[in-house]
Amino acid sequence: MQGCVEATLRAGLRFSNVMETWEYEHFPAFEKNPAGRKFNFLGYLDPRDSALAIRRALSSSLMGAHAFVIASEDSVMTRPTKQLLQGFFPQVSYMSGKHANASLLSIERARRVFGFAPRYTWHRV
Repeated sequence: MQGCVEATLRAGLRFSNVMETWEYEHFPAFEKNPAGRKFNFLGYLDPRDSALAIRRALSSSLMGAHAFVIASEDSVMTRPTKQLLQGFFPQVSYMSGKHANASLLSIERARRVFGFAPRYTWHRV
C-alpha cells in the first residue's frame, strides 16, 4: 500500500552461556580453574530467564533494530568478581556491582528498555 509504513521489531538478544539448572551443581568446580570461564566473562543465564527476556522484548513497544546482552546478575563463581578481574585483567578498573560476585556482563540496557530483570540464580536452586 502506498503511503503506509509497516514498523517491525528486530531485537538481537545476546544470550550468555545458557546453563540448565541441573548444571548448577557443577559450578563450584569452576573455582579450581576460573580461567576456563574467562571466555564468557564468568557469565551464565538460566533458561527460564532467557524465556522471560524473549517475552519482555516481544511484548515491548520497541520498533526498529536493537541489540541487548541477556545474562544473570551474578557470575558462575563464588569468589568476588573484583578479585577475579584483577587476576585476569589487572589494568582494567572495576565498578562494583550489586553484590560481590556480580556479573561482568551488563544487562542494564535490557533492564532500562524493556524491563528485563533475571529471576533465577544458581545460588538459590
